[in-house]
Amino acid sequence: MKRTRFAAYMLASILLASVAVPAEAGAAANDITILSQIAKIKAERKSGPKVAMAHALSDLVQKENPNAIRKDEIAGLTRLMDDKEDGVRMWAANCLGYIGPRANSAAPALRRAYLKIRCTHLDVSSRPMIEAALANIGAKMPVLAKCRS
Repeated sequence: MKRTRFAAYMLASILLASVAVPAEAGAAANDITILSQIAKIKAERKSGPKVAMAHALSDLVQKENPNAIRKDEIAGLTRLMDDKEDGVRMWAANCLGYIGPRANSAAPALRRAYLKIRCTHLDVSSRPMIEAALANIGAKMPVLAKCRS
């Protein structure tokens, strides 16, 4: 059930991200900042919209020069690694990996999220994105114990 629900959220986020912004909403869309998007994600209670917002955040971050992303923005992205939604953690890890070595302060949060997820979600999960983020920021993978069956 979890895999099906996660796949549905991912599909919804892709569809939502592909919807064009109406011309009259253009000015409001330009006012979106990384920190305001993080705040919206934290405030949202519903899984689907929350994951879609995290996907939009990833798109927003990747439009920026990684060297221009501020420390407070990196800290906000790092805090998203503690979110209960795996889709949010996946997109936050994507952002941190994009930023690269400047996001090395996120390594402990990435490792914690990795250790939580690696034995509970086997097919679709944030695990590959967290692994890539750790590699891109130059951090070591956590020491792993065997998963219990």
